[in-house]
Amino acid sequence: MRRIAKVKTGRVGPPRYEPTQDHRELVRDMVVVGVDQERIAAVLKIDPKTLREHFRDELDLGMDRACAKVGRNLLALTETHPLAAIYFLNNRMPERWKDRRQIEAPANPADAAPGGQHLHVHFDGASPEVKALASAALKTIEAKRE
Repeated sequence: MRRIAKVKTGRVGPPRYEPTQDHRELVRDMVVVGVDQERIAAVLKIDPKTLREHFRDELDLGMDRACAKVGRNLLALTETHPLAAIYFLNNRMPERWKDRRQIEAPANPADAAPGGQHLHVHFDGASPEVKALASAALKTIEAKRE
């Protein structure tokens, strides 16, 4: 009978983990939705230390890459959808574009609307179209109160 020589690796334990492209995408997706490293490692059936060793890039940059992709898509939408432009500007330039909402109650309760307060909404920096839409919506709300 022939004997086959065993190659000694000097390693004890399970075989060395080799990440697949599917696992890289799964880790990236889980990072983006906020799954912690312990849970990601459990899903892959690996130790958290192994996760950090093999998926450092996905763990560190996954959320940044997802935000960049969403931002790129949102920026493209701003050319055709005014609300996307407003959302973008509200978040990128809040000191100039943040919607300021203010509820004012009259000094004399007898002057109050049936709902007990007047609603004034200020859209500083908003386009005339947005101001018109907001005004129409407020009139509808006020009419329903009466």
